[in-house]
Amino acid sequence: METFGVGVPAVLVHGSFGWGAETFPEQQALADEYQIILVDRRGFGGSKSEHSDGWPTDMCDIARLLDDLGPAHLVGQSYGAGVVLLAAALRPKQVLSLTAIEPPVFDLARGDPDADATAAALRPVFDRAPNMSREQFFTEWARARGMSEERIAERTASFGPEEWAAAEGSRQERYLGDAPIDLEALRAAAFPKVLVRGSWPSELAGRDGAGRDYAAICEALADQVNAKIVVFERSCHNPQIEEHQAFNRLLRTVWSSREPPE
Repeated sequence: METFGVGVPAVLVHGSFGWGAETFPEQQALADEYQIILVDRRGFGGSKSEHSDGWPTDMCDIARLLDDLGPAHLVGQSYGAGVVLLAAALRPKQVLSLTAIEPPVFDLARGDPDADATAAALRPVFDRAPNMSREQFFTEWARARGMSEERIAERTASFGPEEWAAAEGSRQERYLGDAPIDLEALRAAAFPKVLVRGSWPSELAGRDGAGRDYAAICEALADQVNAKIVVFERSCHNPQIEEHQAFNRLLRTVWSSREPPE
Protein backbone atom coordinates (compact mmCIF):
# COMPACT_ATOMS: atom_id res chain seq x y z
CA MET A 1 0.00 0.00 0.00
CA GLU A 2 1.26 3.46 -0.91
CA THR A 3 -0.09 6.72 0.48
CA PHE A 4 0.22 10.20 -1.03
CA GLY A 5 -0.93 13.55 0.36
CA VAL A 6 -3.10 14.47 3.31
CA GLY A 7 -6.76 15.22 3.71
CA VAL A 8 -9.93 13.20 3.20
CA PRO A 9 -8.85 9.64 2.34
CA ALA A 10 -9.57 7.97 -0.98
CA VAL A 11 -8.86 4.24 -1.30
CA LEU A 12 -8.06 3.01 -4.82
CA VAL A 13 -8.21 -0.74 -5.51
CA HIS A 14 -6.65 -2.34 -8.60
CA GLY A 15 -7.88 -5.25 -10.68
CA SER A 16 -6.31 -8.48 -11.93
CA PHE A 17 -2.84 -8.58 -13.53
CA GLY A 18 -1.86 -5.26 -11.96
CA TRP A 19 -1.14 -3.48 -8.68
CA GLY A 20 -1.89 -0.11 -7.13
CA ALA A 21 0.71 2.18 -8.67
CA GLU A 22 0.52 0.38 -12.04
CA THR A 23 -3.26 0.79 -12.27
CA PHE A 24 -3.57 4.33 -10.89
CA PRO A 25 -0.38 6.18 -11.89
CA GLU A 26 -2.24 9.35 -12.85
CA GLN A 27 -4.40 9.57 -9.74
CA GLN A 28 -1.45 10.49 -7.54
CA ALA A 29 -2.05 14.04 -8.84
CA LEU A 30 -5.18 14.11 -6.66
CA ALA A 31 -2.94 14.12 -3.58
CA ASP A 32 -2.91 17.92 -3.80
CA GLU A 33 -6.31 17.85 -2.04
CA TYR A 34 -6.84 14.29 -0.81
CA GLN A 35 -5.02 11.45 0.89
CA ILE A 36 -4.60 8.96 -1.96
CA ILE A 37 -4.18 5.36 -0.81
CA LEU A 38 -3.13 2.87 -3.49
CA VAL A 39 -3.88 -0.60 -2.23
CA ASP A 40 -1.86 -3.64 -3.31
CA ARG A 41 -4.25 -6.54 -2.85
CA ARG A 42 -2.82 -9.75 -1.42
CA GLY A 43 -0.68 -11.49 -4.02
CA PHE A 44 0.05 -8.28 -5.96
CA GLY A 45 2.67 -5.51 -5.98
CA GLY A 46 4.09 -4.89 -2.54
CA SER A 47 1.85 -7.66 -1.16
CA LYS A 48 2.92 -10.29 -3.69
CA SER A 49 4.41 -12.52 -0.98
CA GLU A 50 0.96 -12.96 0.59
CA HIS A 51 -1.44 -15.67 -0.54
CA SER A 52 -4.31 -14.42 -2.66
CA ASP A 53 -7.81 -15.82 -2.87
CA GLY A 54 -9.36 -12.70 -4.33
CA TRP A 55 -12.65 -11.22 -3.20
CA PRO A 56 -13.30 -13.25 0.00
CA THR A 57 -10.17 -11.82 1.64
CA ASP A 58 -10.00 -8.54 -0.28
CA MET A 59 -13.42 -7.29 0.78
CA CYS A 60 -12.57 -7.89 4.43
CA ASP A 61 -9.19 -6.18 4.03
CA ILE A 62 -10.83 -3.07 2.55
CA ALA A 63 -13.57 -3.10 5.21
CA ARG A 64 -10.91 -3.20 7.95
CA LEU A 65 -9.02 -0.38 6.24
CA LEU A 66 -12.20 1.71 6.29
CA ASP A 67 -12.55 0.96 10.00
CA ASP A 68 -9.04 2.32 10.55
CA LEU A 69 -9.39 5.36 8.29
CA GLY A 70 -12.86 6.52 9.09
CA PRO A 71 -15.09 7.77 6.24
CA ALA A 72 -13.33 7.49 2.87
CA HIS A 73 -13.99 7.53 -0.87
CA LEU A 74 -13.69 4.18 -2.66
CA VAL A 75 -12.51 3.65 -6.24
CA GLY A 76 -12.03 0.26 -7.87
CA GLN A 77 -10.98 -0.87 -11.33
CA SER A 78 -12.06 -4.19 -12.89
CA TYR A 79 -11.75 -6.99 -10.27
CA GLY A 80 -11.02 -4.23 -7.75
CA ALA A 81 -14.33 -2.62 -8.69
CA GLY A 82 -16.06 -5.80 -7.59
CA VAL A 83 -14.08 -5.71 -4.35
CA VAL A 84 -15.15 -2.15 -3.53
CA LEU A 85 -18.79 -3.02 -4.25
CA LEU A 86 -18.50 -5.82 -1.69
CA ALA A 87 -16.63 -3.70 0.88
CA ALA A 88 -19.01 -0.74 0.53
CA ALA A 89 -21.96 -3.00 1.29
CA LEU A 90 -20.14 -4.23 4.43
CA ARG A 91 -19.33 -0.70 5.67
CA PRO A 92 -21.85 1.70 4.09
CA LYS A 93 -21.52 4.27 6.89
CA GLN A 94 -17.76 4.44 6.30
CA VAL A 95 -18.07 5.20 2.58
CA LEU A 96 -18.23 8.77 1.27
CA SER A 97 -18.58 7.79 -2.39
CA LEU A 98 -18.14 4.74 -4.60
CA THR A 99 -16.68 4.78 -8.11
CA ALA A 100 -16.46 1.41 -9.87
CA ILE A 101 -14.73 1.03 -13.25
CA GLU A 102 -16.14 -1.85 -15.33
CA PRO A 103 -16.61 -4.47 -12.59
CA PRO A 104 -16.49 -7.93 -14.25
CA VAL A 105 -19.54 -9.24 -12.40
CA PHE A 106 -21.01 -10.59 -15.62
CA ASP A 107 -23.45 -12.88 -13.81
CA LEU A 108 -25.37 -9.83 -12.55
CA ALA A 109 -26.36 -9.08 -16.14
CA ARG A 110 -27.72 -12.58 -16.68
CA GLY A 111 -29.92 -12.69 -19.77
CA ASP A 112 -27.78 -10.30 -21.77
CA PRO A 113 -26.14 -12.35 -24.56
CA ASP A 114 -22.76 -10.61 -24.35
CA ALA A 115 -22.51 -10.85 -20.56
CA ASP A 116 -23.70 -14.46 -20.63
CA ALA A 117 -21.13 -15.40 -23.26
CA THR A 118 -18.30 -13.81 -21.26
CA ALA A 119 -19.38 -15.52 -18.03
CA ALA A 120 -19.61 -18.87 -19.82
CA ALA A 121 -16.09 -18.42 -21.22
CA LEU A 122 -14.45 -17.17 -18.01
CA ARG A 123 -15.89 -19.44 -15.33
CA PRO A 124 -14.20 -22.63 -16.64
CA VAL A 125 -10.85 -20.81 -16.74
CA PHE A 126 -11.11 -19.98 -13.03
CA ASP A 127 -12.35 -23.50 -12.29
CA ARG A 128 -9.21 -24.97 -13.91
CA ALA A 129 -6.84 -22.32 -12.54
CA PRO A 130 -5.54 -24.39 -9.56
CA ASN A 131 -4.11 -26.88 -12.06
CA MET A 132 -2.54 -24.25 -14.32
CA SER A 133 0.72 -22.36 -14.31
CA ARG A 134 0.55 -18.59 -14.24
CA GLU A 135 1.52 -18.56 -17.94
CA GLN A 136 -1.26 -20.98 -18.83
CA PHE A 137 -3.77 -19.05 -16.77
CA PHE A 138 -3.00 -15.73 -18.43
CA THR A 139 -3.22 -17.30 -21.89
CA GLU A 140 -6.53 -19.03 -21.18
CA TRP A 141 -7.97 -15.92 -19.52
CA ALA A 142 -6.89 -13.72 -22.44
CA ARG A 143 -8.45 -16.11 -24.98
CA ALA A 144 -11.68 -16.13 -23.01
CA ARG A 145 -11.67 -12.33 -23.17
CA GLY A 146 -11.29 -12.43 -26.96
CA MET A 147 -7.63 -11.43 -27.15
CA SER A 148 -5.87 -12.52 -30.34
CA GLU A 149 -2.92 -14.92 -30.22
CA GLU A 150 -0.69 -12.16 -31.57
CA ARG A 151 -1.77 -9.78 -28.80
CA ILE A 152 -1.29 -12.48 -26.15
CA ALA A 153 2.24 -13.06 -27.39
CA GLU A 154 2.95 -9.32 -27.32
CA ARG A 155 1.64 -8.96 -23.78
CA THR A 156 3.54 -11.91 -22.34
CA ALA A 157 6.76 -10.85 -24.09
CA SER A 158 6.56 -7.54 -22.22
CA PHE A 159 6.03 -9.12 -18.79
CA GLY A 160 8.72 -8.69 -16.15
CA PRO A 161 8.85 -10.10 -12.60
CA GLU A 162 6.14 -7.77 -11.27
CA GLU A 163 3.74 -8.63 -14.10
CA TRP A 164 4.29 -12.37 -13.68
CA ALA A 165 3.80 -12.04 -9.93
CA ALA A 166 0.50 -10.28 -10.66
CA ALA A 167 -0.43 -13.07 -13.07
CA GLU A 168 0.17 -15.59 -10.29
CA GLY A 169 -1.94 -13.53 -7.89
CA SER A 170 -4.71 -13.45 -10.50
CA ARG A 171 -4.48 -17.23 -10.96
CA GLN A 172 -5.28 -17.66 -7.26
CA GLU A 173 -8.34 -15.39 -7.30
CA ARG A 174 -11.84 -16.71 -6.85
CA TYR A 175 -14.20 -16.11 -9.75
CA LEU A 176 -15.86 -12.76 -9.09
CA GLY A 177 -19.19 -13.98 -10.42
CA ASP A 178 -19.61 -15.98 -7.20
CA ALA A 179 -19.23 -12.94 -4.96
CA PRO A 180 -22.33 -12.17 -2.82
CA ILE A 181 -22.70 -8.49 -3.67
CA ASP A 182 -25.41 -7.05 -1.41
CA LEU A 183 -27.36 -5.03 -3.94
CA GLU A 184 -30.05 -4.04 -1.45
CA ALA A 185 -27.50 -2.58 0.95
CA LEU A 186 -25.85 -0.63 -1.85
CA ARG A 187 -29.16 0.71 -3.11
CA ALA A 188 -30.12 1.84 0.39
CA ALA A 189 -26.75 3.53 1.00
CA ALA A 190 -26.76 7.32 0.90
CA PHE A 191 -23.34 7.83 -0.67
CA PRO A 192 -22.97 8.69 -4.39
CA LYS A 193 -22.45 5.66 -6.63
CA VAL A 194 -20.81 6.03 -10.05
CA LEU A 195 -20.23 3.26 -12.58
CA VAL A 196 -17.55 4.10 -15.13
CA ARG A 197 -17.02 2.36 -18.45
CA GLY A 198 -15.22 2.96 -21.71
CA SER A 199 -16.96 3.05 -25.07
CA TRP A 200 -14.38 0.58 -26.44
CA PRO A 201 -13.96 2.20 -29.88
CA SER A 202 -12.97 -0.48 -32.40
CA GLU A 203 -9.76 1.31 -33.36
CA LEU A 204 -8.57 0.91 -29.76
CA ALA A 205 -10.24 -2.36 -28.86
CA GLY A 206 -9.10 -4.08 -32.03
CA ARG A 207 -12.50 -5.58 -32.77
CA ASP A 208 -16.10 -4.46 -33.11
CA GLY A 209 -18.45 -5.16 -30.24
CA ALA A 210 -15.79 -5.28 -27.54
CA GLY A 211 -16.98 -3.88 -24.22
CA ARG A 212 -20.66 -4.66 -24.74
CA ASP A 213 -20.49 -7.09 -21.81
CA TYR A 214 -19.23 -4.31 -19.53
CA ALA A 215 -21.94 -1.98 -20.82
CA ALA A 216 -24.52 -4.62 -19.88
CA ILE A 217 -23.07 -4.93 -16.37
CA CYS A 218 -23.14 -1.20 -15.81
CA GLU A 219 -26.74 -0.93 -17.01
CA ALA A 220 -27.85 -3.80 -14.78
CA LEU A 221 -26.00 -2.49 -11.73
CA ALA A 222 -27.15 1.08 -12.22
CA ASP A 223 -30.77 -0.04 -12.10
CA GLN A 224 -30.25 -2.25 -9.05
CA VAL A 225 -28.15 0.06 -6.84
CA ASN A 226 -29.34 3.48 -8.07
CA ALA A 227 -25.99 4.47 -9.60
CA LYS A 228 -25.00 6.95 -12.27
CA ILE A 229 -23.15 5.70 -15.38
CA VAL A 230 -20.33 7.77 -16.89
CA VAL A 231 -18.95 6.70 -20.29
CA PHE A 232 -15.47 7.68 -21.49
CA GLU A 233 -15.65 7.79 -25.27
CA ARG A 234 -11.94 7.34 -26.01
CA SER A 235 -11.25 4.55 -23.54
CA CYS A 236 -11.44 0.80 -23.18
CA HIS A 237 -10.93 -0.86 -19.79
CA ASN A 238 -8.65 1.78 -18.22
CA PRO A 239 -10.17 5.27 -18.51
CA GLN A 240 -8.25 6.26 -15.37
CA ILE A 241 -5.13 6.05 -17.60
CA GLU A 242 -6.47 6.48 -21.12
CA GLU A 243 -8.42 9.66 -20.28
CA HIS A 244 -6.84 10.43 -16.95
CA GLN A 245 -7.45 14.18 -16.94
CA ALA A 246 -11.19 13.79 -17.52
CA PHE A 247 -11.31 10.88 -15.09
CA ASN A 248 -9.60 12.91 -12.38
CA ARG A 249 -12.04 15.75 -12.95
CA LEU A 250 -14.86 13.27 -12.46
CA LEU A 251 -13.36 12.07 -9.18
CA ARG A 252 -12.91 15.62 -7.90
CA THR A 253 -16.55 16.36 -8.71
CA VAL A 254 -17.83 13.19 -7.04
CA TRP A 255 -15.57 13.56 -4.02
CA SER A 256 -16.39 17.24 -3.45
CA SER A 257 -20.10 16.40 -3.40
CA ARG A 258 -19.72 14.29 -0.29
CA GLU A 259 -17.49 15.46 2.52
CA PRO A 260 -17.13 13.67 5.87
CA PRO A 261 -19.24 14.94 8.77
CA GLU A 262 -17.64 17.33 11.20
